[in-house]
Amino acid sequence: MGYIAHTGNQRMKHNIIQYDDPRKKGEALWQEWISSEIYEGIKKESEIEFSALYQQTPTTAEGNIFKAKDFKYYKENEIFIYLGEEAIRKSDLRIYQTIDPAGTVSQTADDFACVTFAIHANNIIVLDTFNEQALTTTHDDIMTSLRNKWNPIYQAVEKKIFGLNIIQNAASRGIPVMPLTADGNKIYRAEPLQVRFKNGLVWFKNGFSTLEKQLLEFPNGKHDDLVDCLAYACILVLDKPADIAKVWEDIYA
Repeated sequence: MGYIAHTGNQRMKHNIIQYDDPRKKGEALWQEWISSEIYEGIKKESEIEFSALYQQTPTTAEGNIFKAKDFKYYKENEIFIYLGEEAIRKSDLRIYQTIDPAGTVSQTADDFACVTFAIHANNIIVLDTFNEQALTTTHDDIMTSLRNKWNPIYQAVEKKIFGLNIIQNAASRGIPVMPLTADGNKIYRAEPLQVRFKNGLVWFKNGFSTLEKQLLEFPNGKHDDLVDCLAYACILVLDKPADIAKVWEDIYA
């Protein structure tokens, strides 16, 4: 089997070699370099990182990192949100927003993404999502619109190029914005979120199709901005103090 490739005015024929990976699922790429004990230890410590770095397959052996069978859906009316049989008054929810800004509108650019969520016990309740391509000149307007819609305790923004502008502008206007530091890569940041999904502690309602698509395709999908926002939600609120005094302390430190 072959194909014709063009290089300038030359025509070159190449043979295509079919390669079937002889390894069983989970076997090391280079067993001579890494002992089975070390290999299994790495796998046990982080299934996501293991698959991405040591198997050259950025999804787990059993499929995607986030699985549809782990998705849990709440129901709601004007007064209550229902997590299964448990009824929670909407007025009792503490609401937050995590935001991953982007600054171009090219077809390959990431979106300006926001996840609005509440915390109840150990549950993350996704209330709303926003993801659109947006110019930097519209960031403040988008932030204001999202804040007015949900009145969050604070908005948390990833502290990178475009996020720094948002944080500085918000601080100068007395608006509570929590800077987020991107510790590690997106796969690393998603690990606590993956655990919470497996334990049935993340809830959203039917209709969040873009969020579901990004979760199911992560980390191989074209876009993962909402996944990263949700991962930050897990890390920020569940692993750190969420009181407003701490927010201001971090902003003006």
